[in-house]
Amino acid sequence: MQGLSITHSPGSTPEGRSHFEVLFRPILNDLERYYWLGEGPSTPLIDLWHENGRIFESLTVELPTERGGQSIAHQLFRPGTLPGFASFLRDDWLTLIGLSGSRDQVLAATRAFLDWSFSAFGLAEVPEGTTFYELILSSSPLCFFCDEGRRWEVYARDARLLSRMRRHLRSLGGVEVVERKLMDRALG
Repeated sequence: MQGLSITHSPGSTPEGRSHFEVLFRPILNDLERYYWLGEGPSTPLIDLWHENGRIFESLTVELPTERGGQSIAHQLFRPGTLPGFASFLRDDWLTLIGLSGSRDQVLAATRAFLDWSFSAFGLAEVPEGTTFYELILSSSPLCFFCDEGRRWEVYARDARLLSRMRRHLRSLGGVEVVERKLMDRALG
């Protein structure tokens, strides 16, 4: 899966807008049809959660886990959430995995990701040799990673999305773009 690693300068985003919203503006509407599994130290929409918990709760799907139910570190968001609430998205230590298909297919893929995540703590079993990135390759058309609040990465099966991103990013100041492959990320 091809991708782009995007590093932006501090202060390169207008007040009240997330880096995600500015950097990925040309593809936001394409994100509308996907469920989004968010993983990080807290919810990717923490500001919305604080501002209006009822709206936040309406955007999430209960997670299929026997390990304690909902988790602040893992959330599954309904289709339409990312374009609609992009300005609330936290730009720090975050993974967003796009999932499509029937609700049952999405929940099965989500369970596989949660099992992989919980296997690190001995709380779930995954087939030997299965990596997080192989799970993404087998079940997700696109995904995003944010590291250190200054770098976003996007990986997509659809080359047209990445082409639109390249054109848009060339028009922004204070942005450095590097071509990457998802499996290269797995190697470090």
